[in-house]
Amino acid sequence: MLVRPIGVVRSAMTSTKNMPAEGAPAIVEVFPEYAAGLLSVESNSHVVVVTWLHKADRRTLQLDRVGPDNLPYHKGVFSLRSPSRPNPIGISSARLVEVEGRHLHLERLDMIDGTPVIDIKGYSLGWDAVFSARGFWDMLPASRRDPRLLFDLIRAQAVNFHGESCPGLLIGARMVYDVVSRWDLAPRDPALKFELGANGCVVDAIQGATGATFGNGRLTYLGGASFKALLGEKSIAYTPKNLENISASEALEAEAADLFEIGQELR
Repeated sequence: MLVRPIGVVRSAMTSTKNMPAEGAPAIVEVFPEYAAGLLSVESNSHVVVVTWLHKADRRTLQLDRVGPDNLPYHKGVFSLRSPSRPNPIGISSARLVEVEGRHLHLERLDMIDGTPVIDIKGYSLGWDAVFSARGFWDMLPASRRDPRLLFDLIRAQAVNFHGESCPGLLIGARMVYDVVSRWDLAPRDPALKFELGANGCVVDAIQGATGATFGNGRLTYLGGASFKALLGEKSIAYTPKNLENISASEALEAEAADLFEIGQELR
């Protein structure tokens, strides 16, 4: 079996130790002899970048690690996305920002500078997206997560579902964050339900971050300005105060009472 690199990652990130959890802006430079394969690549909003993780340890089959939340775990590499594995193949989906000749500008990629690229594929929503999927990190209660990483995960999943970041989406992500922090839940806990107000961006954020849908019985549409989270006999209502001019850092760092009128929590 022969695998030849078709390009290389160009990134300001030179070490995995400094790589943000969500990746960083990067460029994939395709070698001249493979440039013809880029025909119409710009017709894709997102691409799948397949890489060879050239600095990974290929002898590892199980990992004893402390995760980004200072959470220890012992798992086999085939249940993880660790770069350490017998054949260190990396697979990342990224938004294609611009095509400049042989250079693909990507919104973010979790590969360091100099990583060999072995393939590029157009991302297909129908084949590649599994909205109902859950993994180990998705089911951890809020008390076991680092607050910043938890909010970043909620926001990223909301953006992936909605298609872009906007004030309404950030407000919705902050609402989900507040709910799971108050009740010490995982965002995708199947017992968490919502009654929805009329703002579509907030609705999308809730669906994307929690996996709740009308079909699985976790969403009910009521309309109006307020949203309500429900868990068994408990409920709490949120009415957004301001849906304009808010950043991701402001959405996380602001007090919930500054962002919402919060109804009394019922037990």
